[in-house]
Amino acid sequence: MKIGNCAPGGQHSSRRWRPGKHVQKRGKMSRHNFESAVAEQVGVNAAVIYQNFKFWCEKNAANEKHHYDEKVWTYNSMKAFETLFPYVSKSQIRTALDKLETS
Repeated sequence: MKIGNCAPGGQHSSRRWRPGKHVQKRGKMSRHNFESAVAEQVGVNAAVIYQNFKFWCEKNAANEKHHYDEKVWTYNSMKAFETLFPYVSKSQIRTALDKLETS
């Protein structure tokens, strides 16, 4: 990945971005995204977590896995969410899950 860097005088230079030690410890870095309409309803953190649920439910449906009561299911632990979303605290994850559950 290259990131452009505007230097004084309008000169443009580019450099390679290298993940910090905290990213390297956690393994492969993921790209996270969300739907703005969902974020407007429940907030950005919940929208990012919702997108993760949506991805796994669609994948499970395509692979015909985790079908129960005529619905497709997925699951994760709080520890896994903390690893997947290192920029969101445990309490923010809990709040996001609560918002998604009541929406």
